Amino acid sequence: RRRERGDGRSWLALLEHDANAAEGCYVELSPYNLFWIFMTTSVLGLVVETLVSYPIDGMWKDRAGLVWGPISPIYGCGAVLMTIFLNNMKDRSGFHLFVKAAIAGALFELFAGWTMEHLYGMIAWDYHNEPFNIAGYTCLSVSVVWGIAGFLWMKFFLVPTVHLAGRIPEGQPRTVVTALVATFLALDVVTTFASCTFWFDRMAGVPVTTPVQQFFAERYSDSFMAGKFQTVSMYTDLALR
Repeated sequence: RRRERGDGRSWLALLEHDANAAEGCYVELSPYNLFWIFMTTSVLGLVVETLVSYPIDGMWKDRAGLVWGPISPIYGCGAVLMTIFLNNMKDRSGFHLFVKAAIAGALFELFAGWTMEHLYGMIAWDYHNEPFNIAGYTCLSVSVVWGIAGFLWMKFFLVPTVHLAGRIPEGQPRTVVTALVATFLALDVVTTFASCTFWFDRMAGVPVTTPVQQFFAERYSDSFMAGKFQTVSMYTDLALR
């Protein structure tokens, strides 16, 4: 079934029922929905983090996770993970959602932090000084934050986000818009991985000799990468290469 536009239903009504979701679930876990959940939260998560961090840092910092555009995929991945992991818990208690979200968020942060450090020697967060931390990659207090965020996401923001994505006209307009955004994202991800790889090599003292190395050294120079990833520190000796 498809809800017609302009039917006067409030956001609260959307939170109570999703016509495309199976019984006991929040939304339909279609590739289309998951893609737009990822894109929406990658941008909004970055905006929120930037605003919240400004009073702490005393300055604006570029916190994007990709070289093009205001996109932080860690928030998108977190939202998709929460959606998949908690989607069939619509009828469970809020406390149950909170606990499951806290566990999922902690495991995700542990995996992301370990991967970044051992792939590129990058450290974007460090919780060694926090109590009950796991190798500095995650800790109890941050897991609580993940739990609260997951609960709020599932209860109040997931369904409106999916319905907002559903407002893109069906048929060719939806296909074209989604394909264009997906293509841009794919190129952005590939370029970011390549830029980080050559940045790592230059930091490790690898000579710049090939045309490809020279291109990335000029277009995505050390100063550009350091400015783009202002909250990330790179220690080449930490990477397992």
